[in-house]
Amino acid sequence: MMPSRESRIEAARRRAYRAKLVVAATGALVFAASMALARANQVGHVRHTVQQLTAPRSFQAAVRSGQLRGGVVAPPQAPPSAVTASS
Repeated sequence: MMPSRESRIEAARRRAYRAKLVVAATGALVFAASMALARANQVGHVRHTVQQLTAPRSFQAAVRSGQLRGGVVAPPQAPPSAVTASS
């Protein structure tokens, strides 16, 4: 009876060892895949040539023609009047 019990224990240890290897390999693979995806999709990653940010042409034309000066779009704002405390 002893030889069969020893072989069952050894077989269980082999299965446990293989299971640990599979779990470790799967974890390493998931980690590597997530690192690759994180590097490919980082915020600063440029996928195309960089273009200079400019204002729309209609806005540039409005600024050049002076349409945005005070009083044209809305009346100019007056400074707040001075208020004193009353007793």
